[in-house]
Amino acid sequence: MGKSDKHQSIWLILCQKWYWLIFFIPILIVVIYSAQQLNNHNYWDGAAGNLLATLLGIITGVPIALEIERDKIKREEQERINESKDRAKQVSFLLKEELLHNLSRLKNRQDDKTSLPLQPLKITTWHALCDSAEIKWINNPILLSSIASAYHYISIVSEIESRCYQALRGINVKYDDGVFASQRLLEDARIFDTEITQNITTAIYCIEETFGR
Repeated sequence: MGKSDKHQSIWLILCQKWYWLIFFIPILIVVIYSAQQLNNHNYWDGAAGNLLATLLGIITGVPIALEIERDKIKREEQERINESKDRAKQVSFLLKEELLHNLSRLKNRQDDKTSLPLQPLKITTWHALCDSAEIKWINNPILLSSIASAYHYISIVSEIESRCYQALRGINVKYDDGVFASQRLLEDARIFDTEITQNITTAIYCIEETFGR
């Protein structure tokens, strides 16, 4: 610490220690002056009136000012709560739209172990909201858990189907039992049909229960 910093610290300590003088000195001056005007009735009549007016102003003004400030804080807090709810609803409805889209695509996949649909399941909205931290607006743990569970199974199936597509368009290994790698991957993807359908349906239900249709 340099000399200037040391001197500045000492000055701050002195200021903090003697800050009460700022209030004490003006009060002392008023008391001394009032003592000198002890026999001046006009002074005391005026002082009493001014004091009464000041007290009346404090008594009426301070509570009103505090109430106005409390009302302002309460209004701002309510605005923040409303904004949070609106953003949570917007984010949830975007995910609901994507989940409904995936649910409709699952109908073409149910128990079909012979062909892979060209249109993959959609998870772009979920990733975009997570990457941009917009998902934070969903502060309902149960709702967030149900949505995350649905996308957990969507991601698993999407990954398996992606590898299946790569096998069909690339090196499609044939196993000893005569089954191709693409066929085995497609069978693995269909194992999750029940779980993925149930979780998507549950997530959509939670969104509608929380925010309506």
